[in-house]
Order: sequence, then structure tokens, then C-alpha cells
Amino acid sequence: MHDLDRPGHVIGINTDDSVGVWLQQRLMAATVRATPDYSLRDVAQWLREGSVVAFAGGWQRLGAGTRDSPGLRMLADNFYGVPQSIALPLERTDRLALINAALGALRDDGFLAESIARSNVDGLTLAPPRRQADNGAPSWRTDADVLQSSSAP
Repeated sequence: MHDLDRPGHVIGINTDDSVGVWLQQRLMAATVRATPDYSLRDVAQWLREGSVVAFAGGWQRLGAGTRDSPGLRMLADNFYGVPQSIALPLERTDRLALINAALGALRDDGFLAESIARSNVDGLTLAPPRRQADNGAPSWRTDADVLQSSSAP
């Protein structure tokens, strides 16, 4: 992403997409150009005419939407991982412990990795286990952050 975040560079995004929100919060020099067109017709045109240097979005959607667009390519690396989380009331540490134990067991016996492999979803990976806080208590980011969906520009 650092190669793209330069003065004068414009990066395309879809309106109201989490990738766009993430980029807008982090870009220091480049600007974004948003489109509500999730069919990605605008994207292919923008890239071909050079009005954007890249387009950021979900790996699966970009791959499917640009598959039949000669001259465009998907970058192999990921600049953004979207952790998927489970929300619980802060006072329900008992539920958090149960969820983390179940997810830990599913991770340890290979069930999660095998399920992800069977899904055939490009860019979906098993997030690394979360560490405990220094005092041994669960940190606010827990093992409940199990799946990570990748997005690439």
C-alpha cells in the first residue's frame, strides 16, 4: 500500500465498503474515488483510462468482477485483513471463556482449517490465535477473531 499512497495517486473504492473506510482512515497522500457500482464496470474503465492507479475491494468480488477484463490483474499480496469477531457483553466472561475454549478446540483439531480449505473461498485464511493479556486475563481481542477475509487492491 505504501507504493500507492503517494501525492496525485487516486485509489478507487466502492461506496460504503469497509475497505474504503479503512483506506480513508489510513491514506496520508493519495485520495480515493468512490463508486456505488458493485458490478465493477466503473472499475475496469477507471483503471484502463488511468483515472485511478488501483482499486481496493474484497478479493472474491474483485476477482469475479474483473475476470473477463483483459489487461487487469489482481495483486497477489493482501494489504488488509478483515477479522470476523463475536461480540459479547463485557460482564459475560463466562461466555467468552466457553467460546474461546470451543474455538481453540476447533482450531487445534484442524476442523477450522479443513472447513476453510473445503470452502474454496479465495483469500480466506485462519487467523493466528490471540494471546492472553499479560495478567493472564483474556485481552479484548480474543480467539473469537478466528476467520480473516483478505482484500487486495
